[in-house]
Amino acid sequence: MYTYKDILFGLREEYLENERMLKELEPLVTFKTDKRSIDFHLEKDEKDNYVELYYIVKKKNGLLRKLINAYCGFDTTLESGIMTKTNNDIYQGDTRVFRIEDDNNIKFNEIMTKLNDRHIMGRVFDLKAANDDEINVDRRLFLTPEDINAYRRNNTRIVSSKYDPKKDEITFINQKHYKVDYRDMYGMLEMEFPKEEFPTDVQVLIESSNTFCKPTYIYDNDSKHHTKVFEPVDEGKKLILLRK
Repeated sequence: MYTYKDILFGLREEYLENERMLKELEPLVTFKTDKRSIDFHLEKDEKDNYVELYYIVKKKNGLLRKLINAYCGFDTTLESGIMTKTNNDIYQGDTRVFRIEDDNNIKFNEIMTKLNDRHIMGRVFDLKAANDDEINVDRRLFLTPEDINAYRRNNTRIVSSKYDPKKDEITFINQKHYKVDYRDMYGMLEMEFPKEEFPTDVQVLIESSNTFCKPTYIYDNDSKHHTKVFEPVDEGKKLILLRK
């Protein structure tokens, strides 16, 4: 059996490496105006066999645009879409605000090839732990190319958790809007999922990590909020979740 914290810390470096490679794509984009930036992320539909690359273009948010946003009721500084690959092996977005020059497209292709070859890519599955001994407890794990999500129900007490590699942070949420306490968080970290439900290459990543089976401690300074955000830290002999 794997615990949630073994899965979280064991795969964390893989997710962070994915994010480092996605950051390498950003300077390869040329904008028609220099008052923009771009952010890439990965998504995969549960029914598809391939991972798609999405982008969000951020425009400079000046005073006039802030007034427009307030008037319209939505953020006009963001433009999102999917990157597609043409028959000529050229990556392009479904937008006219940026392009990828020929030389940069070669590098773009190289990075995307490496990304698609990585172990964690393409993993979208929903695991439900067997609860023969705890009929009132439900435990689930959802592993995607862009994040890790977990869920735990104990009778009517429902707590969820998400690891976001873009921010390198883990969030705990009490879905009933009660305070998230140590019992909730430690209970989630120690949730168990059957090892045999994971693909072999993911098992290798989890068990070969130097964080596997290390004790974990939560450093929290209050118990009043129903949402809490932590920074995962490996301190060698122990793992820590440090409140942000």
